Amino acid sequence: MTRRPSCNALALVALLSLSSCKDDSSDWCDQCTLEARVDAVASVGSTDCGVAELDAGMEVAECVAAELGANRPFTVVLERAGVDSIARGAWAMSADGTLYRFFYDSNICGGGNGCDEDCGPRVERSECTGPRIDETLPDLIVCETRGEWQTLCEPPRPR
Repeated sequence: MTRRPSCNALALVALLSLSSCKDDSSDWCDQCTLEARVDAVASVGSTDCGVAELDAGMEVAECVAAELGANRPFTVVLERAGVDSIARGAWAMSADGTLYRFFYDSNICGGGNGCDEDCGPRVERSECTGPRIDETLPDLIVCETRGEWQTLCEPPRPR
């Protein structure tokens, strides 16, 4: 468990200035990362609870439980078993107490990390209300209600 350094404020300003990675710029793929999207929600000083492998470690679960219970901003990344690409999830609580769940697929067409205007990474996010901890689940958190998934970035012309 670590506190995010204040340099994230500069990164946040830079990320907020990005319009979207759904454009035809050559670097959209570099901008469409789970880390960038989670960091855009996380506030300066939020707790980084780390990365949970497929079975969340107790230290990560305890950190998430403590931060969620105290309604303090935090982030955690959840490794997933992808079939044909890298899949990861994440949770991030913003400074205003809004909790978001994220999903990342390194290539929506499968087959690794290739990136072009048809295939490449996708990051989605949904809002979670009424969260509670369930350390027996790989996602660690159960939402009373969950908002619709919003696509934050993906290839300009996804298949």
